[in-house]
This record gives sequence, C-alpha cells and structure tokens, in this order.
Amino acid sequence: MTTAAVEVHLHCHIPISPAMGVRVLVCDNTAVTLAAPLAPNINHRATVFGGSASAVAILTAWTWLHFVLRDAGNRHAWSSKEIRWSIWLRLAVTLSHVVKRCHR
Repeated sequence: MTTAAVEVHLHCHIPISPAMGVRVLVCDNTAVTLAAPLAPNINHRATVFGGSASAVAILTAWTWLHFVLRDAGNRHAWSSKEIRWSIWLRLAVTLSHVVKRCHR
C-alpha cells in the first residue's frame, strides 16, 4: 500500500486520526512513521498534549503491527494467539509536529 492509501485507511477506521491531523510519512515492512501537526494537538502550556503524543505512538505501533501481520498472511491483525514483538518507539517533538516512528 502507498502511504496515501494507509493514511486513508487510518482516517476511515480510526476516527481520532483525521481530527489530530495524522499523516503517514513512511509505511513499509520495516518501519512506520506518523506525524501530526502541533496546532490541533496543543495543550494549555503551548506544548504537545500528552494524550495526543501517546495516541500517535499507539497508532504508529498498531499500524506497523497491522501491516506486518497482514503482509505475513494473517488476515486478522489481532487473534487469540499471543503475539510478542519488540517494538521501539521514538518520539521527536519539533516546533510544528509530533513524529512517531516504529521499526524492527
């Protein structure tokens, strides 16, 4: 899937993502990078709202896991089997965006 198609998928299936302005920068079998502008995710201290930062982090990990499992032939991203993955999340907050990256 293209990054644009993944973004449409997220915006259709995860209602908070368009409101947060989530954009897909990278999405392949090795990494997912999502970004969200600061303006709709700002708190009363003019910094990123913690709930937005955690939501983008969780959405990044979920997106990566969903597409890795799908590409591996698993039609259902979440199943009754226990799944153990080593997921590394990195937060980079700039003056204008919240960026989350999940990779193997």
